[in-house]
This record gives sequence, structure tokens and C-alpha cells, in this order.
Amino acid sequence: YTTLFRSRCCWGGNNSKTISKICLTKCGCKLMTDIPSRVTQCFLTIFPDLAAPDVSRASQATLPQWDSVAHVTLLAAISEEFQIELDDESFESLNSYLMIVDFVDRQIARKGN
Repeated sequence: YTTLFRSRCCWGGNNSKTISKICLTKCGCKLMTDIPSRVTQCFLTIFPDLAAPDVSRASQATLPQWDSVAHVTLLAAISEEFQIELDDESFESLNSYLMIVDFVDRQIARKGN
């Protein structure tokens, strides 16, 4: 799944602050600013039967196919996509789309400071 998720800025920069600023102003690819749609793509890849409009309501409680293997696979995809580390506590608590988006947003903000 790595090749499906790996986003690259068409500008070609490698500093996340620079990429984000350049992408918003020059190429429009929004590498670091489009977190919900990137998380959605991870969900749609791991859960191919999930309809795109239903992703924002997805959770372990609402998706029978979100078992332990799917959980590990989804969070590995999220970690790879955003180049973030997941600790044990986060791993346990990230059990819905909204929680994952919020977590990723906080991690990206922390990296940017």
C-alpha cells in the first residue's frame, strides 16, 4: 500500500513547512494541508467496500470488517502516509475516522513547530 499513499509535492521540495507553503501558493497539491482526504484514501484502500460518503462516520463499532488485522493495517498506512509514529496509547485509542484525523492533525502541527 505504500505506493498508493506516498504523496509527493510536484514542486519537489523536502522541508514540510516549505512544501506546505509552496504547495498552497504554487502547485496546489496541498501535501500537508489535506489531512481528511488523505486519511479517507487510507480508509478506502483498507476498506474497499466502504462508500466514500460513509468514511467520516467509520469506526470499529460501525464497521464489522474493522478487526484487529484491519486496525493494524490501517494505522500502519496512516503512519506511513503522514510519516508519524504511533505509541501504544494512541494505537489503542484510534478507533474511528474522526479520532484518526484529529490525531494526525495534532501530530502534523507538532512537527511544524
